[in-house]
Amino acid sequence: MKKGKKKLLSNLLIVMVFVLIPKYSYSIEYGKPLNSKDFDLKGPVVSAIIKDCQFKEEFGEIKKTGSSDTRVYFLSNGHIYKEIVSPTSYKKYEYDNHGYLLSEMVINIGKGKLYKINNESIYDDDTTRIKYNNVYTTDGRIAETKAFRLNNGSSEQIERVVYNYTPGGIKITVYDLYGVQKEITNNGSLRVQRTDTKAFYWEVLTDRLDNKGLIVRRNKTYELSGGKKRNVSNEIRDYDDHGNVIKQTIYLANDNKKPNDILTLKYTYDNFGNWKQKLLFRGNKLLSWEERNITYATDENDYDFFIQDNAKQEELRKKKIDQIKKTIEIEKEKEIAKGPIVSFPDEFACFPGDYPRSASSMGSFERLNAWINANKQESDYSGRVGIEFVVECDGSLSDVRINKSSGGSLDQEAIRLVNKMPKWNPAYKDGKVVRSKIGINIYL
Repeated sequence: MKKGKKKLLSNLLIVMVFVLIPKYSYSIEYGKPLNSKDFDLKGPVVSAIIKDCQFKEEFGEIKKTGSSDTRVYFLSNGHIYKEIVSPTSYKKYEYDNHGYLLSEMVINIGKGKLYKINNESIYDDDTTRIKYNNVYTTDGRIAETKAFRLNNGSSEQIERVVYNYTPGGIKITVYDLYGVQKEITNNGSLRVQRTDTKAFYWEVLTDRLDNKGLIVRRNKTYELSGGKKRNVSNEIRDYDDHGNVIKQTIYLANDNKKPNDILTLKYTYDNFGNWKQKLLFRGNKLLSWEERNITYATDENDYDFFIQDNAKQEELRKKKIDQIKKTIEIEKEKEIAKGPIVSFPDEFACFPGDYPRSASSMGSFERLNAWINANKQESDYSGRVGIEFVVECDGSLSDVRINKSSGGSLDQEAIRLVNKMPKWNPAYKDGKVVRSKIGINIYL
């Protein structure tokens, strides 16, 4: 039974190890990367494409099969300007005069409201904005940050961070809706981070730092209810001359004699000392593969070029959406001016020469069907297309839409036929001509 428990702990630790090795360091104020230093980048970096590579082993060789990419753009002061996490999702950041985060926007392209006019349609962007209210001490140091989620004119506080300075360091307390969520104490050589796991215990990471601020030793414990503590693991990190981890040695609980796990990392560097490739191994087995394509600025104009290019693309999309919205509003105004569409007229609109459907008659469609058969184009495909349109008071047809599709070419042919039709006989209500909507099936 003891061997089984020990094996279980070992397996759990293996999972934990992947969490311990970060892809980049984090700003202590916000717990997220906000500038080029947080991404372990040196020099005048304009942008970086960070690739989390997928790979497989075949015939004793490791081959890259793809990657999940994140593209990050930086300002000249090193702050992140924009982070593209997928082809349809990106984040934008704004900062105050002190250099602290002022707002964060998450934009999901084409995930918002659908706008459709005639045969053109576009989805608006779904945007989430987080606004930060920052308070500073008289000497310009950050004292408090409150984060608010803005949505449709409403504001909801989601976090509060308080900074207390001591002669030897700083204590940061992070509050969520229910109380303290995290505490970070740093005195220069020792950093302690306590996090509420929401699972009846606190996770405590105690880091010993060298004179460069690098973690050389980490102890992980759980603080249980009743004040009990359980030592989980101890970790030793070794670094290369560039300040990157090259070896991570993990010991279980209080056993500091025999390592439970040893991970090694290998890097390839560019001329600025930034790694271009990072490989993580357990023994000879490759566990993860990361690459970075980094673009450097030659002068200040390079930063402006990337910012202006990004802003231009966003502005073009915004103009297109605004134009469609404006067209929709104009069409709505025209619809109001024309009068309402009557759903149940006394006599429905009909094709010229046919009898209109009414409360006492089923109507006839012989002329309509004959016209369709005479004007439809021959095709290798056959099917039924459901289509609807509005018959205006003068008999003209508008707002042609497919409501039951049979495929691209058949749908296009059905729309072509309706647009080619002669004027219909309009509908009547109380002896007056009215607008009405008609739905028909076209067999092709």
